[in-house]
Amino acid sequence: MLPLVEFCQFNLLKGSQIVLEHLEERSDIDILVSDCLSQCSLCAKSLYCSFEGKIISSDDATGLELLINNEVTEWYKDL
Repeated sequence: MLPLVEFCQFNLLKGSQIVLEHLEERSDIDILVSDCLSQCSLCAKSLYCSFEGKIISSDDATGLELLINNEVTEWYKDL
């Protein structure tokens, strides 16, 4: 079973699309795009996703991708 990274469709339009595109190149995670993750106030002010149910956010795409990569690394360490 692979860890799940879930994106909000609306947040992709706000700038997290590039992160999604980079992550799609990886084979060690599953990615899901949902219509809405019900994090509207967070979505309005930052880029975010859900990693295994944990909300991660950053002010920019580079920061979000770094946080996701850190979460993936930790997830595999804990196996």
